[in-house]
Amino acid sequence: MTQLPMTLICQVLRMARRTAYDVARARADGRYHRISDAKVLEQIRAVTNSRATYGYRRVWAMVNRTFRTGYNRKRIRRVMQLHGLMLVSAPMVEVHRTPK
Repeated sequence: MTQLPMTLICQVLRMARRTAYDVARARADGRYHRISDAKVLEQIRAVTNSRATYGYRRVWAMVNRTFRTGYNRKRIRRVMQLHGLMLVSAPMVEVHRTPK
């Protein structure tokens, strides 16, 4: 890298040292990855191949039930988002009420 101390560089750039270290550790896509995500993705695809209209909550329940795992629903959601398996959410319909 450079021979200058991190403190001096951060003072010149007017940024906190913690921010400089966070940027250095950040991933290219900004998302968290686990090594075993490939296995989780295979299990998700096995469930969604039979019925592609399942949302992440139902996929989470089916994966845990079928493969006897204990995955967190947020992990299933993250893996599905990373690989484009999420359902398109229904648009919000604006309801107009008449005043009384």
